[in-house]
Amino acid sequence: METNRPEYPAEWYDEVYHGDHVKKVRYHLPAEKSSYFPLWNQAVGWIKQLPHPSVFDLGCGTGQFMDLAYRSGIVVTGGVDFSSEAIKMCQERIPTHAILFSVQNLNQRPYTWLRPSSAITLFEVLEHILDDLSVLEALPSGQKIIFSVPSFKCENHVRLFQTPKEIEDRYAGLLNIKSSIPFRKKHVIWLCNAEKK
Repeated sequence: METNRPEYPAEWYDEVYHGDHVKKVRYHLPAEKSSYFPLWNQAVGWIKQLPHPSVFDLGCGTGQFMDLAYRSGIVVTGGVDFSSEAIKMCQERIPTHAILFSVQNLNQRPYTWLRPSSAITLFEVLEHILDDLSVLEALPSGQKIIFSVPSFKCENHVRLFQTPKEIEDRYAGLLNIKSSIPFRKKHVIWLCNAEKK
């Protein structure tokens, strides 16, 4: 469901990650201490079942998931975010892979920076982008895509999804969605295991 909100600029997210924002503390936590850990851990399990498990993260934020994936034995091929502060934190979190993370805007195509991997992840990304369909269109056919989307309103969400059917209705033209698993009792987040058509 669309919420008729505008996209927030990168500078807004820079302030969340770096400024005197009360929420910034949670972005410094290791993945295991985050409320997203069960969701990320499920995604790690799916990726590890793939041949030669590797992952590229779109909207990688501060790198909490990528650090978890790396420590779980998954090859990290890279990640992008349009917040320079998030990328700095990501590079500090995984210094051995710092060169693989860069500031990019998913609204600017083609994705010349996208590296081949067995999975592409988008955790809490598509609900922030007005033209989310074009983002998915830019990804390779046959690509494993693991993504999460919320069921709840937030000031920086341009859409939300109350049910798996709403997710299917929006993305069925681009993705074969194999499963949609709810996480958290309040403010449900749907984790979806899909493949690009």
